[in-house]
Amino acid sequence: MTGRSLHDTLLRVLSHGPLRAQLLGMADKTAAIHADEWHILRRVPKEHVQNMARFLARHYYGERIARLFRHIRRFAPQTDRDPLSVLDSPRACIVLDRAVLGSSDTAEEMASLLESFLLENAAAIQKQFPYWQDLVRYQATMFRLEAREAKECATDRPCRSETGAIVEFEWDIPAILLDLQSPSHRQPETAHRPSMLLIASSSGGQVISLRCTPEVQRLFDAADGTRTVEELGRLTDCSEHQVEQMLKQMKEVGAIQWDDGITTSD
Repeated sequence: MTGRSLHDTLLRVLSHGPLRAQLLGMADKTAAIHADEWHILRRVPKEHVQNMARFLARHYYGERIARLFRHIRRFAPQTDRDPLSVLDSPRACIVLDRAVLGSSDTAEEMASLLESFLLENAAAIQKQFPYWQDLVRYQATMFRLEAREAKECATDRPCRSETGAIVEFEWDIPAILLDLQSPSHRQPETAHRPSMLLIASSSGGQVISLRCTPEVQRLFDAADGTRTVEELGRLTDCSEHQVEQMLKQMKEVGAIQWDDGITTSD
């Protein structure tokens, strides 16, 4: 055992709820850590370990909420619903205490809490901002996808990545976001027209959203890892060159896995 290994083990315990439960004697005591490090950490008062873990979890998810729900937070003075306040709720405390930081399961729990907080009894907000529900769903989708890890799909036959999704909205979300990001901070124009977005998380962890055409949607749905580029072209009524270009773009943003010899950008 070294000081570095003890430090790394402490960080692992603080960021992993089930493992921490073992340390604190609240679950199966089968140690998943080197015995010497385990015994040293068990001497630390339980409340100190819990407090440090809660602080770390609140910081971790607070940063992600502030970044990925930033447009929702902009309306907090009018809606009185700041997504960050969810972290102070009793339900969130339960989630944070058992959280595995960065895991898709914990991200799903947090996203569900955020959606409930922002959408329940929100008729007055929806009347003031008619695109409210779509905006919440858009930002919650980004929150979920950022935490997903793509399973390896080492094949020359393109397959959808778990870090990608196509989502349809009642409102034109890209136009609304453009207004929200304008230097004048003007209120979004009424853009009550459907939009379809390809949202994905790249290998570098950056979540990107792009307008999605019907051709891209058909290609994404058909890319299940069993079809060649030529077969995908026939299914989507596109040329092989068009399919290759679309696949390359989707691979760049993390929506498609495809062993075509092209390196995915970070």
